Amino acid sequence: MRTGQVELAGPVVTMTEHQMASRGSKLTIRDVAIAAGVSTGTVSRVLNAHATVHPDIRRKVRRAIDELGYAPNAVAQSMRNRSTHTIGCILREINIPQLAGFVKAAHDVLDEVGFSLLISNSEGRE
Repeated sequence: MRTGQVELAGPVVTMTEHQMASRGSKLTIRDVAIAAGVSTGTVSRVLNAHATVHPDIRRKVRRAIDELGYAPNAVAQSMRNRSTHTIGCILREINIPQLAGFVKAAHDVLDEVGFSLLISNSEGRE
């Protein structure tokens, strides 16, 4: 849901259409910060589960995140953290039916710990 107003526990914070449009189609932590009435640093600390954030502020930021439908940008996070959390798997032949179970299991295990699985086919390449 992307609206110009986010109602939080307190006054309604209004973002102008210009403020929302200036961000493009993707919401940023700045949008969340404006909606929650906090700094971008506070939003970042909430997203990274820092213990230094007061519970009331944490709830306020979480509510703004939910109301705006914000999702962190994985590419931006990987650039900041210098880690993509991606594991590559190169298969010689991708059409072997028995590999489907392996690929599914690998994906499920990696997904549980926050990693992505990238699969490539090397068939015909030495």
